[in-house]
Amino acid sequence: MGELGIFPPWVVTSEAELKEVVQEIKNSPQLAVDIESDSFYAYRERVCLIQISSPTKDYIIDPLPIQDMSCLGSIFENPAAEKIFHAGEYDVLCLKRDYQFKFKNLFDTMIAARFLGEKELGLKAAISKHFQIELCKKHQRADWGKRPLSDEQLRYAQLDTHFLIALSDIQKKSLSERGRLEDAKEAAEHLGLLQAQTRSFDAEGYRKIKGNRDLTPENRGILKELFLCREEIARTRNKARFRIMNDELLFELAKARPTSVAQLSQIKGMTPYLIQAFGRHIIDCVSRGEKSPEGLVCSTENYRIRRAPPEEINLFEKLRFWRKTQGEAENLDPAAILSTEQLRDIAQAVLSKRKDIFRLLSPLKKKRYEQSLLKFISSLQE
Repeated sequence: MGELGIFPPWVVTSEAELKEVVQEIKNSPQLAVDIESDSFYAYRERVCLIQISSPTKDYIIDPLPIQDMSCLGSIFENPAAEKIFHAGEYDVLCLKRDYQFKFKNLFDTMIAARFLGEKELGLKAAISKHFQIELCKKHQRADWGKRPLSDEQLRYAQLDTHFLIALSDIQKKSLSERGRLEDAKEAAEHLGLLQAQTRSFDAEGYRKIKGNRDLTPENRGILKELFLCREEIARTRNKARFRIMNDELLFELAKARPTSVAQLSQIKGMTPYLIQAFGRHIIDCVSRGEKSPEGLVCSTENYRIRRAPPEEINLFEKLRFWRKTQGEAENLDPAAILSTEQLRDIAQAVLSKRKDIFRLLSPLKKKRYEQSLLKFISSLQE
């Protein structure tokens, strides 16, 4: 038994061990789940750890040496076992992307905290409040793709799920007392319906960099070349883009238009390492960009963004005000009332005179807010 009186986790590194764990937990009524990934370091992000806690034991599954993870899918898809996450949207999407897992019977302790009117939604705050234990978060941005993992990293990973079952039980009691348990469960189940997105590169993404529109056509041509060059370097080296050069530095380089490696040291953000590693690439980008100036007109269909008309923006902002007021009245985070997507759809429906203006609302949401919304919308039209 280690620190805090918690037994060390079972670290799973083989397919045989994974199958043994699945057999051991398959009948557990509750399982806490979390993952660690290498998104802060790698271009091709992947799941690097899967932490699972049953009511009696903690498991840390290392998927990197395991070729076939499919047996774990039966656990996530089992409707009899409640899977408990904290801020689980990212976790679910990553597990779907890497392993095509399906999910049923979910509960999310951060979503529950929203419906309980908690001001601090992080796991650290929840564990401190309910268990008087301070979690150390210094490994939050560790490189989880590196091996071997330290005992400290394994401890950190274990504690991310160890308390979740007990926390969810506390929250469910409070939610039931407030008549909000159904809301929290409905919102958590929505996580299982999310679709994992295939990673794609937008070659016109440089236009989204802050300050782009203030550049001259020649400067924008340079920015585009730098943007494309960074992508190729990040891809070939499997490094996160910002670890090559961040957007702010790309903008500064495009604005400065250095013509020699010697000039790079005068540009804010350029370090000796960056000059040595990418100096020649940068100068080549400047040369190419100056010869291919970019106008403001977008050249690809995919980059066209729908611009909401002023009346839609105005109505959306008023609906946001309604949501804020409703949240204050119920002592809830406004996001727990209705999502931004739902508000936008209602605004579009009202202006287009669509009959079903609440098509994105569940029966429960309609029951809670339909009359209030109709009254509010009617008052705007008087």
